[in-house]
Amino acid sequence: MRRAVWATLGLLALSGCMIEPQQTMEIAVRKPETGLRLERIPTPGEILRVYPPKALAQGVIGDVTLLCVLDASGYFTHCAVETETPPEWGFGEAGLKVAGKYQATRLRPDVALDGHRVRLPVHFRLG
Repeated sequence: MRRAVWATLGLLALSGCMIEPQQTMEIAVRKPETGLRLERIPTPGEILRVYPPKALAQGVIGDVTLLCVLDASGYFTHCAVETETPPEWGFGEAGLKVAGKYQATRLRPDVALDGHRVRLPVHFRLG
């Protein structure tokens, strides 16, 4: 029987998507003061399709932090792996494959999405 797989963004955790405005200060996307929130996250099926096969077979879970740029529609683009735990299990590549499934939306009309640099944590879990 296939294991259910979830991608959690840490929406309830203290660390999460981080916006890096032109200043050096970083602000979490999910907090209302940033003017942004996550509108869409990948489904368990979308995560299962990119889950590293060796890690899935051995029951290994992983975490990836991606550095991305939001496009005008709020999709995460031009991503690069910042961190990957555990290393060399393929979670970085899997995170890159699923990054385009995430979408942010603005909470305030004065907030522009296009060009924001964003730190996106992707958590691969088996259940």
